[in-house]
Amino acid sequence: MVPSPALLLTLPGLLACKKVEEIPADLDGVMHYLWQELEDGEDATLGAGVQNLHTALGGDALQEATDGSISRLSADEVEPLGVTDRDPADAAGIFLGNVIHCALPTVAEIVTWPDQEELYEGVYESYTRTYDGDLDAFLDGETDVLTFQIDYESKVLGSSYTAHTLAYVRRVSAAAAVEEGLLEEGQAAFAEAYLARFHAPEPAQFEEGSNKTFEQDYQFEIYWDRGAAETLHAYAMWRQADWGSGFTSEDEGVQRLLLNGMEDWDKDTDRICEEGGP
Repeated sequence: MVPSPALLLTLPGLLACKKVEEIPADLDGVMHYLWQELEDGEDATLGAGVQNLHTALGGDALQEATDGSISRLSADEVEPLGVTDRDPADAAGIFLGNVIHCALPTVAEIVTWPDQEELYEGVYESYTRTYDGDLDAFLDGETDVLTFQIDYESKVLGSSYTAHTLAYVRRVSAAAAVEEGLLEEGQAAFAEAYLARFHAPEPAQFEEGSNKTFEQDYQFEIYWDRGAAETLHAYAMWRQADWGSGFTSEDEGVQRLLLNGMEDWDKDTDRICEEGGP
């Protein structure tokens, strides 16, 4: 049967509605959605997802940090990363939503800067990034994906450890969602967004004789512009760690320290921006 002209006219709208309905509107759900769709999702659906995140976070009115817990990752969500020997349900999840008083292009430059040890003093004992792509091409908009590897040494409660992390950063635009009919013209609260996923493929290694463990580390950040030289920041972290003396990633006090550290990181980003960027 040949579709009628009227049906052909309505099909794009029906398809768009179906796609939008598949994108969760709640903060927890949309963060998991964006995590899962990061590599293979279309620009349009990722853009619509960031808009849903903006709405769920109250991005128009957000003035100060808000935080809490986020549901744990599933085995299906980490299996594409090659993590099959550990249960992600053992990694407790926390979330921070915040405002960075800095324009998005400068934030993107800070996030992708090679020498994080120089920018964020006192965090690392050593830090090295190895880029798999062209950093300048990514920042110039010639490519929308950047991957790199991180090798760093840090210290917790007097014990040093080394870790290896893989990073995947993707830029998306709201324009793609508008073009596909997932957002109406003028509906998007942002123009561009950067989604950055970090994960440790193997447990961190502590110095010999330490009883501490750091089994799993997954981090997911979304940055999007709000205008007026302000960037909104959604930051999720899932960790499984035992720092000894009863301090584990399941402990609310430890989670509060991590959340405070995440907020302090944004304050340092404000400072770096005020000083003119990297």
